[in-house]
Order: sequence, then structure tokens, then C-alpha cells
Amino acid sequence: MTKFKGYRPESAPKAHLAGFFVLTLLISWGILLPEIFDLPLNVPTPLLIFVGFGPAIAALVLAAFEDGWQGITALLERLKIARISWVWYAIVLVGPFILFSSALALGAALGIEIDLSEPAILNTIAVENGNLFVLIFPAFLYLFVTLLGEEIGWRGYALPRMLTDQSELSASLLLGILWGLWHLPMALTPSLQAAISYLPKGWFLFDIIAMSILFTWIFVNTRGSLLIAVLLHASNNLAALFLPILPPAAADTKVFFIVIALKWLLALAILAANGTNGWGSFSGERQGQQS
Repeated sequence: MTKFKGYRPESAPKAHLAGFFVLTLLISWGILLPEIFDLPLNVPTPLLIFVGFGPAIAALVLAAFEDGWQGITALLERLKIARISWVWYAIVLVGPFILFSSALALGAALGIEIDLSEPAILNTIAVENGNLFVLIFPAFLYLFVTLLGEEIGWRGYALPRMLTDQSELSASLLLGILWGLWHLPMALTPSLQAAISYLPKGWFLFDIIAMSILFTWIFVNTRGSLLIAVLLHASNNLAALFLPILPPAAADTKVFFIVIALKWLLALAILAANGTNGWGSFSGERQGQQS
């Protein structure tokens, strides 16, 4: 039975972590490979939803392997850690919109053409009366449900185990690289219409590593709340749907580069203030499963 101090297990076999990442790639990439290599295998469209749930499926399998049903329950109960300061809710729900809006304002000041009339959400859903606000809640709800498929794996299973013997910085960097690489086949799968298809792959990876640092900083300051991680991920993607940050909603990738710069400024500020370890006000010694 795995013993926890807060959100961190007392020990985490590296073979289990390696198994999680390998199984995640096998599930997600395995579904995409027939289309990427034009194989004579018709993958039903509904099955594509499991691409995004690869990390969650792998996490649940490993948690069950380690501790049976109790392992699955312990993992999912971190979605119930909701008694967090309102400040953190404000950061995760509004922060991405502030960051992206700041990037747009900087871009406009630098002479970059900004067109707010055709956000990415319109490529997915038509709005008859032009009122985009009616789409905010259903879009956020959709993103929350689908991004559970990622966060149960990345921040639910992998990050706490990586933090048992790594600093917050090293765990963030390694997880960011793996998180970014997991996305790469999506760029080669036209049916997904993923944003990464329109972006320079190296810069996308650079962006997601910065995101990983920001996610870890918030994670360790919110008692390892999986709920907060999912809300942050959903809010980030929602902002990208409603603001012209990424092509084709944006004319080019210039504003995206500004977003990357701002994220790295925030990441460097975290490092300057906290060093490479000990980022959280929550030490991990208290019971992180309470809600």
C-alpha cells in the first residue's frame, strides 16, 4: 500500500513512472498512428476522444496496479481538494485571459495586426447572433471534462511521484518535455485540427515547458489539488479559443511568441523568488486528501 505525506507518496518506484509514460504514449499515439502513416485501418471518430484520455487511463491502470481500488480512489479524491483560497481560483480562472490579453496589447503596440472578430471558437461552432458570450460556459465545461483526461495523468499521478526525489524545477522540466512530446503526433493528424499543427514544434515545446513550471508552482501551493490543475488547463485553453493567439485565428505566430516570453518571465520570477525547490506554502506533510 502506497503511503502518502500530503500529495507526495513516500516512495515512487521509477519503473512505475516509466510504465505510466510508456502506457500513455501507447494509448494516445496508438490511436493516431493509422492516420499518420495512412494505414489501412479505419479508426472510428469517437475513438479519438481516447487520445486525450491516454494519460488518465494510464494513471488509473498504474494506481490500480499499485494499490487496487484504493489507489484509484486516492487518485480521484484529489479532485475534491477544493477548499483553497479564492486568490488561487482567481489566478487559474482569470490569469490566462490576463496573460493573453497582455500579449495582444503588446503585439498591437509593436505594430502587429490584431483581429478580434474571428476567434478560434468560431472554427468549431457557428453563432447566429454573433454573441460569443453564450459559448463561454459550454466551452469551459467541455474543456474541463476532456482535460480531466490529461490532468489525472500529468498532475494527478506523475508529478507527485516525480516530486518524491526531484526538485520542483527538475520535475517541471522533465514533465514539461514529456507533456510536449506527447502532443507532437497530433500535429500530423489532420482530423484532430489541433493547434499544434499551425505552430513551430520547437517553440511549442518551449511554451509547454514554461507552462509546466507554472502548473507545478500552483500545484504545490494548492495542496496538490487536481481540481485546480484541471481548472487552470481548461481556462488556458478557453482563453486560446476566444482570443486570437494561435493560428488560424491569429494571422501568424508573432503574438504566440509574446505569450511564450511572458510565460517564461513568470517562470523566471518563480525561480528568482523561490530557487529550484521549496516553491509551495504547503509542505506536503499535512494530509492532502481532505476536501
